[in-house]
Amino acid sequence: EREYRLSFGEVTMQFDQLDVYRAAIEYIGVTRPLVMRLRRADPVMSDQLHRALISIPCNTAEGAGEFSPGDKAKLYRYALRSTAETVALIDVAHVADLMSDEEHRRCRDLGIRIIAMLTKLVLSVTARPHRPLGRKRDAEDGDTTGNRGPVPVDVNVPAPAPVR
Repeated sequence: EREYRLSFGEVTMQFDQLDVYRAAIEYIGVTRPLVMRLRRADPVMSDQLHRALISIPCNTAEGAGEFSPGDKAKLYRYALRSTAETVALIDVAHVADLMSDEEHRRCRDLGIRIIAMLTKLVLSVTARPHRPLGRKRDAEDGDTTGNRGPVPVDVNVPAPAPVR
């Protein structure tokens, strides 16, 4: 199994460890035969399905690497919308007799599962209270003392010599 890890200093992103990312990669594989059939039957629909499928793991990975909750949620929502688009295209292909009932069920079920996982991710990111770094706490945050929290410690300052 391949590992995709991006490292920036001490921060390591392991987006491939997200269940939704792995499911999105699986979804591409499960829908691949349909995309190939659509190339002959309806090239425009094939291209639209292919692009929407690829954007799901790409936006999920990009969202996993974001630090801002707002940006993270935005990228997960892009992946969510792309997944909904693919499910609709799968339904259209089924109605057009371009896939069997069994293939439709398998593809659609995985798409719906991914929608559920992405919805949960978006809600988990947007439900957290967020205060930008350095912003002074105020009554809105439940702190009227003006306390900014713990004082940062400079890790490069040597510890004082022990007293004997």
